[in-house]
This record gives sequence, C-alpha cells and structure tokens, in this order.
Amino acid sequence: MEKQSMSISVNCSETAPCCLSVAVTIPAADTQQAYKAAIRKVGSEAKLPGFRPGKIPVPMLLKTFSQQICARVTEDLIEGAISQVAKEQDLDFYTRPNLDSQSSLPLYVPEQDFSFTFTVEVYPKFTLPQYKGICVSRHEAVVTDAEIEEYIQNILEQRATFEPVQRPAQQGDMLQASYSAAAPEELLNDDQVKYLLKGENSWLMLREPELLPGIATALLNVSAGEQKDVEINFPADFRNESLQNKTYLFHFEIKEVKGKVTPPLDEKFLQELKIESEEKLRSAIKEMLQGRKEQSEDGKVREQLLQALLSGQEFPVPPSLLKQFKTTYQQEAARMMSYQGLKQEDITAKLQASENEAESQALTAARQDIILRQIGRAENINVTNQMLAHVVANFAEKNDIPFSKALQKMRETGQIFTVTESISRELALHAVQEAAQVEVIKAEQ
Repeated sequence: MEKQSMSISVNCSETAPCCLSVAVTIPAADTQQAYKAAIRKVGSEAKLPGFRPGKIPVPMLLKTFSQQICARVTEDLIEGAISQVAKEQDLDFYTRPNLDSQSSLPLYVPEQDFSFTFTVEVYPKFTLPQYKGICVSRHEAVVTDAEIEEYIQNILEQRATFEPVQRPAQQGDMLQASYSAAAPEELLNDDQVKYLLKGENSWLMLREPELLPGIATALLNVSAGEQKDVEINFPADFRNESLQNKTYLFHFEIKEVKGKVTPPLDEKFLQELKIESEEKLRSAIKEMLQGRKEQSEDGKVREQLLQALLSGQEFPVPPSLLKQFKTTYQQEAARMMSYQGLKQEDITAKLQASENEAESQALTAARQDIILRQIGRAENINVTNQMLAHVVANFAEKNDIPFSKALQKMRETGQIFTVTESISRELALHAVQEAAQVEVIKAEQ
C-alpha cells in the first residue's frame, strides 16, 4: 500500500549550481501518525519479562522504550519527507541527501512539528536535444591489396633474424662493438650511466630507438675489424639527466656486422601460422583489417553523434560529478606521462599547468553522461542481469575468485553501480546510433 503524503512545508534554495539546501517542516498532525505507527512497530519487536511479543501495554511501552520509539519516528519522518520532497519538487538527486548537523539532530517530540534541513546535489533540468535522425557520415571500409601486402610484410619482419654479413653496415643492421667515451671518471664509474659510456662486445642497432644518439647514422658503412671515433651529443631531453647537454668523443671497435634476413612467404611460414594456404592468409588478413576499419568508422560516427547531442548545451552539472570526471581525466593523463618515463614532480607540474583543460574535458564528459542518462530514461533502457553477470564473470576470472565472491566484492566497492551506469549509457548511445541518418562516403576506386 502506498504511503499517504504528508502536508509538509518545504523551503528549497539553490546554494550553487545543482546544489540545494532544503528545509522541511512536518506538522504535528502528520508526525502523530508516524508516532502511532512506530509504537506499533516497536511493540511488535520489543521484549519485556512477563509479556508476550506484541502484548506490552502502550503506557509501559512508552515508559520503557520511549527513546527507541522517538528514534524510529525521526528516521521514518526524514526518509518519508525526503522521498516526498523529491517527488513533489521534481528533484533528481545525484548525491545522497546530507542532513545538516546530523550528529546533533534532535529526536522527534510527540505532538510537535518536526523540522530538519538537508543538502543535496541534483541533476540539472534541461531540454533533451533531438536525438533521433541525427545526420552523420562514415567512410566505406575498403581494404586494398597494398594494405594486405604491408601487413604480411610486417609479420615477416617480426620473424626476421640477424645473420653475419661480409659488407659495410647498412641502415637496420646490428653491430657487435666495443666502445668507450672520453668522459669524467665519476661518470664512467656511475652505475646509472656507465653502460652508455663504455661497453665490451655490445650489440648496437642502426635504427630507432638508438642506444646512443646519432649512431644509426654515424656508424653507417663501417665494417668488421674497423675502428672509428665519433663525437656524440646528448640532447637536453636525453633520458639520463647526468648526460643531458653533454658531448663526448667515443671510440668504437667493430667486431661483427649482422644484416636482417626476412623469411619468405612459403609453406614453412604458413605452417607456423597454422594457415592452409596463402589465399586463406590474405583472406583472413582482409577480414581482420576490414573489421578494424569498421570499428574505427563506428568510433567516428559515435563522436559525431556526441558532438551533435552536446551542441548548444550549456547546462550546469553537479560538482561531485564534475570532480569525478576531472579526477579520472587527470589520473589517466598521469598514467600516460608515467609510462613515458616522466618523473613524479614533472607529472605534478604538468597536471597543475593543465588544470583548465582538465576542467573543460570533465565538463564535456559530465554533460555527455547526463544527456545519455536522460536518453536512456526516455527510451526505457534497462540493464539486464545477464549483462551484469557477464561483467561479474570476467571480474571473477581476472581475479581468480568464485562468481559469488566477485559479485559481493563488486557490490561492496560500488563497482556494480558504476558498471550498470556505464552499460546504460552505452546502450543509450547505441540507440542514438541506430536511429541516425548515416551517409556512407564511397572509397575512391
């Protein structure tokens, strides 16, 4: 049975965009109904010597369990009033309501009005853009024979070996050489850099990335048994700080030259790939490249759709949602910079310098998220248990734990909610894509 609405008084004020402070007063007549319900509820649960459950006289119940009864009334009134406020004021909560002075919130007093205040972040009210029939374009995904040939050559290159050659070194060769630099003793004995300044019978590649800057060019045309002096300049951005902006004369003694030998596309090669014929290899590569191109074009279409949905949308977003997207953006940026070898202090400085960009990116992502959420509601999109089960199963397999344990862990950490929201947004965008008007740009013959 649906609960009867209370005659509450509401004073709702916006303290910041998407941030509300809501003062609620519930008249004594309505609080009394909740009081009576709480008495019945506590009476059915309370235990008192000499009385059966549910048979404790009301006067004795009030005398013995007054604190518990008033606490329950307080909880029920707040929960019911917040739910009613959201419905009557048409508020779409983003965060959970936060009660002001929660630790000192007064208990309900019988036969009196009950007042409380809460703050909450809400989703903005905005006009949902037209999301059906958006015009987009995509290129026809055509795979050429040249692309297939290039892919095959890349596979062959990956299986290439280096064999001794009796000729001068060429680009891409591998040299065995001993080398030493006319550098200060402290650097020659520094464990962090000495391998760069002195090496015995080391292998050097005449291609990018170079062990020493410039050797891919400086050692061209040398032969086994030859010696050569080379001046090497270490650039300002060299990976080792001790050598940045330094120039040293290096002495090289070439021991051996090895050239790259690329295997032929023959029966042995096809057997290694477990493919019956060259024709089937080319067919499989074409299908794979076709799929990649289709996927790439799908991504471009989705980007066009998102830009169209965001066009002209300037609505505010809940601060916590903006912060969440900004944090995610900065964490990913920091991860990429760390992968590139930047030091933590440099990463921190770059993140601080790009605060405005992070804020802008986060605002775009948050608005995008809100629009897709509304489209999902308009289209009655629901995330099924089967969809979630697939995600949980992958999580369980990745962490080598049972499905039930994975589900419990994902619930405890809030991952289930996050995954549900992510799938919902993905389904909403898919619905927009399905309803789009797509112009296919034919490939040039």
